[in-house]
Amino acid sequence: MSNSLSLAIGMLVAFLWRIPLSHKWLEDHRRTLYFALGVFLTGVIVLTGYSPSFHSIAMQSIGFSWLGIFFALLLLLTLVNPAGPIEALARMRLLLELGKVSYCLYLIHSAVNLFCRAALQPSRVSQSDWRIIAVPMIACVISYLMEKFYLLRTAIVTVWAYLQIL
Repeated sequence: MSNSLSLAIGMLVAFLWRIPLSHKWLEDHRRTLYFALGVFLTGVIVLTGYSPSFHSIAMQSIGFSWLGIFFALLLLLTLVNPAGPIEALARMRLLLELGKVSYCLYLIHSAVNLFCRAALQPSRVSQSDWRIIAVPMIACVISYLMEKFYLLRTAIVTVWAYLQIL
């Protein structure tokens, strides 16, 4: 349920941003958005300190929705104020570099976890654990090949367009 709600919140942000009247309202009410971001940031800090289990009722009923709204507010404030502090933070070199590898980290984190467990506690790793990492590894290979195909296709189109100009 929480993933669906987060997706719906993101879709609502995209929908609101495309409507000129709501776009204007959001730009006119930046202070309200910053205040709401402060409230939700406080909640995120409380959630971090409280550290509920992902499967707890508190996290399932309130926590994930709270995080979804917090990130929606971050997105809205970046759109409303493209030269503002959130955008400046998002353009930090460290975060840009992390963004380049974040999808890969997402895909391989289970494999890294398994390898660390195998190194530290080999008796607790079962044969089925190794099968679990097959899907992310296949996804990595497919993602890599698709990216290389896209870059090759883009290069060919660019060269073709350049040759047409000559």
